[in-house]
Amino acid sequence: MCAQKLSSLHARGNEYSHAEHRVLAYWLGQQTEPVPADVDEACRELGFGEPPLALYTSADAAVADILLDDVAHDLFWSWAIERSQQNVMRELFEIDWASCSDIYNWPVIYQVIWVPFFARYLVVASAAWPDAHGYADLAIGSFEAGDNVAAVASVIQKDWSRQRDEGQSRWAHFVSAGLINEATATKWADQVWPLSVSNRPKEA
Repeated sequence: MCAQKLSSLHARGNEYSHAEHRVLAYWLGQQTEPVPADVDEACRELGFGEPPLALYTSADAAVADILLDDVAHDLFWSWAIERSQQNVMRELFEIDWASCSDIYNWPVIYQVIWVPFFARYLVVASAAWPDAHGYADLAIGSFEAGDNVAAVASVIQKDWSRQRDEGQSRWAHFVSAGLINEATATKWADQVWPLSVSNRPKEA
């Protein structure tokens, strides 16, 4: 990630709907608890009326959906191509939380997305299916441009720590590297779940 600078694009600005802008402005700005009523209403308007399971909010799911949709949007990509900046979204790495057989696993891909209108990077965790948390895609944190590796570590370790505190065991396998390699992701996990015989990752 140090050698691959994440690129930026111009903001699409007023192309966000009012509901999208309200949710993004709350999530990428000064978040407060509980979530304000107007943000809850905006989430419902966007189709995220049902809160996820423990740990996350409807806004987490709505923000991930808005920005992943941005990445798929033809205009968004045309900006990237025009400016020779095609790194709007980059994969960080993929892990498997529960790979204990050939038919039961829980893969999650961590991705980083540049949000030009708000000038922040967003980290999204995308699961293969929504069973674990109620939604497959969840925004888990954001940061300003700068020391990107340290910022990504802080976001992901905070999310893992929350899961650990709710009883989640360490992930089972490192599946693939993107901007973050296996050694780095393993180091982050070691700091969240100190290694022991019971939680040591299985050999591939």
